[in-house]
Amino acid sequence: MAWRTQHWCLTAFSMYLGQLIWPMFAAGWVLALLERGRAAWGRLQPALDAPLTVADNGSQRC
Repeated sequence: MAWRTQHWCLTAFSMYLGQLIWPMFAAGWVLALLERGRAAWGRLQPALDAPLTVADNGSQRC
């Protein structure tokens, strides 16, 4: 009888861990995505803030 109780508890615990795996995986993926975006923005920001080196007068030659 004790074996069946232990087996049931182990099964319930395993199912509970299975339910927790997906949300933890998703949260980790989102945090990694945010950090990658922040790093990319840090690399792009100096280029976007730099003054233009070619004058744009709005005229166009055909």
